[in-house]
Amino acid sequence: MSEKNSLDQLATEILFEIFDYLLHDDIIYSFFNINQRFNSIILQYHRFSKYFITPTHHFSFWNNILPIISSRIECLTITTLDFSFSLDLFPNLKSVIISSSLPIYYDQINFILESEQFKKLSSLKIKSQILSQPNTYTQPLFHRILSNENSLQAYECLSEFHNSFKTIKKS
Repeated sequence: MSEKNSLDQLATEILFEIFDYLLHDDIIYSFFNINQRFNSIILQYHRFSKYFITPTHHFSFWNNILPIISSRIECLTITTLDFSFSLDLFPNLKSVIISSSLPIYYDQINFILESEQFKKLSSLKIKSQILSQPNTYTQPLFHRILSNENSLQAYECLSEFHNSFKTIKKS
């Protein structure tokens, strides 16, 4: 294949069209660090730059890439129990969605609530079963979430704690 026919010769608009068919982490994992042009294109790609879903594989790769892209991320969806990145890594974060098919533990939620960045969030959604002893942990968890010390405007939870979907908006 001659150099004129390489992927690098495609117009940026065509690359954006290709990216529309791929998952965020696949775009980064496959195209980031190919060359400076691809890095620039990926960082300009609006769908990626604001919304990020935590990776479920290649963690060592992501440990190197997240410091480069994290300041662009406004909405973070956490899908893995092994989320080892502090929310403080995302200075422009506005929304966090915790959505795992596996149950999560109170300690994992608490890790997020203890972050300084949590106080700046406008939205928190928990779409996972939370495992803990309700009488012991429910009150402090929701007290911290609904505290006036944070900026949350909306909180949604689908959890065993409630047995139903609830939306709470602070006035």
